Amino acid sequence: MRRLEAMEALREALLRHSKPTGQPERTAVPALSLVRTDERSVRVPALYWPLFCVQVVGKKRVSVGSEVFGIGPGDCFLVTTDLPVVASVTEASAAAPFLAICIEIDRSIVAEIATSKAPSSDQTTSQESGIYPGRASSDVVEVVHRMMSLLDHPDDAPVLGRLYLHELHYRLYTGAWGASLQALAHNASRIGRVNTAVSWIREHFRERFVAEALAARCGTTVSTMNRHFRQVTGLSPLEYHKRVRLQEARVLMMTGELNVSEASYAVGYASASQFSREYVRLFGSPPGKDVRAALLED
Repeated sequence: MRRLEAMEALREALLRHSKPTGQPERTAVPALSLVRTDERSVRVPALYWPLFCVQVVGKKRVSVGSEVFGIGPGDCFLVTTDLPVVASVTEASAAAPFLAICIEIDRSIVAEIATSKAPSSDQTTSQESGIYPGRASSDVVEVVHRMMSLLDHPDDAPVLGRLYLHELHYRLYTGAWGASLQALAHNASRIGRVNTAVSWIREHFRERFVAEALAARCGTTVSTMNRHFRQVTGLSPLEYHKRVRLQEARVLMMTGELNVSEASYAVGYASASQFSREYVRLFGSPPGKDVRAALLED
């Protein structure tokens, strides 16, 4: 199947199987999620996880630190760590909804491929960053199309889905994203060390942040850790720690589990007023007002 035909087939499959929630919706196919929205959105802070995303219809903007990426139909991007971003849908309507496909990156599959295959020498992403935009190649689109086709054959999804997922990782590794994925597979790389720090922060975000302890855990100095962390994520480790706390608190409030004061203490803040100040700086509104507005939109 030619690339344009495959992209059209992806659009039709997304329209059949997705709902306009604006959030990634998991499917019966391993690692495969669908995103659909019928309207544009404001700039919202979010955390991306290691994934590969193919944009099918519509446009979005993704900001990582000072870098801004425009993503349009046929574009794609690879994320290699839990990455703080500010994202917005810039082109979408009921007649032409925003449609995208997200596939989680499995580090164990990358490591398996890396033991037997060297990355391609023809690569466009040799720098170590946290996000790599590009153009979806024909072989990658074809694999994604086969994964999407399993939505019409759910009994085949558990077995064939894993096979196609492995093939997708192989196509990415032997294509333009090989160096990026190779770095993900090795803890000694910059991405590997930053991923070690990110994993620890996400597991211990309720605890007090100690830069020296985190740097020692990653086998480096505080200054080197801060420099590499900012190069990959656009934030310092301390800023990332705050971002995780605030977004975890927002989830707790959005689900109705906790009120503002309870959520602030639940994520590790000793002062509700400090929590509110930092929440306003990130989300633009006080926590109570922000949650009420979000719930009214839903």
